[in-house]
Amino acid sequence: MKKLFAALAIFILSATLTAQDIKTADSRKFDRTTTEWMALYGGGGNYGPGGSLSFFTIRTGYFFWEIARFQTIVIKPHDNFSYVFKTVYGASIHIDSSYRHEIRIGSGFSAGATFYDGGDHKFFSLMNIPVDVYYVFHIRRYFAFQTGVSLDMPLNFNVDNYRPVVFAFAGFRI
Repeated sequence: MKKLFAALAIFILSATLTAQDIKTADSRKFDRTTTEWMALYGGGGNYGPGGSLSFFTIRTGYFFWEIARFQTIVIKPHDNFSYVFKTVYGASIHIDSSYRHEIRIGSGFSAGATFYDGGDHKFFSLMNIPVDVYYVFHIRRYFAFQTGVSLDMPLNFNVDNYRPVVFAFAGFRI
C-alpha cells in the first residue's frame, strides 16, 4: 500500500511539474491571495484513521479562512464513526521570499456527532474549539501539498469521559 501511495504521489508531482517550472520556481513569487477551492487529506489520530474534505479557503496576505471542512474518523477497534463539521480561520506565515512555503495556525468552531455500538449509542458535541497547525507547500499556483495536526476541544458534550480529538493529516489543496 505504501508503494502504491508513493507511486501515485510521484505521478501527480511529475504530471504537474515541468522543467521550466523547476528552473524558474525561485525567481517568481506565488500569489498569497488565491482562493483554494478544495482540500482533501487523510490521516489518523487518537480515535483511529480518517479523512477530511474542505471547501473554499479564502486567503489574504497574512490570514486565511477555511469556510467549510467535513471530517470523519473511523473509531477503532469497533469500526464506529465520528463526523465533525468545522470552520477555521487564522494566520498565514510565509517562510520564504517566493511564498511557496507557508505555516498556517488557526482556530474556529466545530460541531460533531459520534455513533458507536452499531448506532445504538450517540454522542453529540455541539460546540468545539478546533486548533490547527499545518504546513503548506505550494507546488503550482493551484496545487499545494499540506501536512499538519488538528485538535478539537469540546465545550459542550453529553458524556463524562470524552477526550479531545487529535488528528494528524497529509493531503493536497487546489
